[in-house]
Amino acid sequence: EVLRVHRDKPTLLKPLRSMKPESRSKYVTEFNECVVNGDSNTITDKLLSMAGAEKKLLLPTDDYVCCVVDESLNRLKDKFYIPSIHGKEGEIVRLMDKNLQKELAKEFNIPMLQSVLITSVDGRYDIPEEIKYPCFIKPNVSMKSNKGKMKKCDNKTELKKVLDRYARSKD
Repeated sequence: EVLRVHRDKPTLLKPLRSMKPESRSKYVTEFNECVVNGDSNTITDKLLSMAGAEKKLLLPTDDYVCCVVDESLNRLKDKFYIPSIHGKEGEIVRLMDKNLQKELAKEFNIPMLQSVLITSVDGRYDIPEEIKYPCFIKPNVSMKSNKGKMKKCDNKTELKKVLDRYARSKD
């Protein structure tokens, strides 16, 4: 059984989102879709409506759905076998934080590339001097952003231009 999740309703401008090749697979017995429109409870509610009398294995296939399922673990765990960390709701999401991952790696003496966390508040941020160029920027928690925000910056001017754009839209 497949539940295809759309954050927003597919449009003509993004035709690939409306394609449904998995719906025609001989291995798929049931195909469902769900449009979230900003309310992640839509996914949880849809999953619960798909649950049968027998407990099923639930395999989230992207970060977004994984986070929704992890944050709804207590609502879903009686109907589904779900990936989790120690059966604790929200623990997978907590460990998706790259800053936390680096701290844990340091505790176990796992070598890591240098990183700097830059945050913006009300459109303002500081670029630390210790950044070496070229640098590569990406969201600290990928699920809360999108892969399109990953970018190589060859110098401080490029970095500032990108960060200015991001800081205008969201902290």
